[in-house]
Amino acid sequence: MPKPLLLKKNGFSLIETIVYIALVAVFSVGVIQVLLSETNAWGRARTERNLSDAATLIMERLSHEIRLAESVNVGASSLGVHPGRMALQTFTSATSNDPSSLELFLDGTELYMSRDAGAPTLLSGNGIEISNLVFYHITSETSEGVRVELTARLSWKGVVKEKKMTTAVILRGSR
Repeated sequence: MPKPLLLKKNGFSLIETIVYIALVAVFSVGVIQVLLSETNAWGRARTERNLSDAATLIMERLSHEIRLAESVNVGASSLGVHPGRMALQTFTSATSNDPSSLELFLDGTELYMSRDAGAPTLLSGNGIEISNLVFYHITSETSEGVRVELTARLSWKGVVKEKKMTTAVILRGSR
């Protein structure tokens, strides 16, 4: 009696194919999760960097303008409270002795500067919100200064970042 021929098996069985597809799907989901996580981390880091850069720039501008001033107009300023308002008797530029007035104030969550009661100039921008702005008048026998407390906020995809900054500046016109 002749022996039955063994059939050669070509291709994959249905079970092997299903296992292969499941393994590829699990691996793909893992890779996608890692990519999404890295993208979100990069976005959060970029948001924090943008906030830090913008808050530093705002504080530098405030410091520069306050440093140029001759004196604080205490009667027209809101000191020690949020939202603060600072009115300064100043000069038109760092190299000028031409008198000028300057006002620093919040309108909602945006910081503005107005020179000689002119049109306000926006100091905060690019989505930066100022959630706290307080000015303090500092005086001594020989000098006059201003301390500024500022909290800036920036949102990105529901994540809110805040940066608190403080500086103190001596006025140019101090005795």
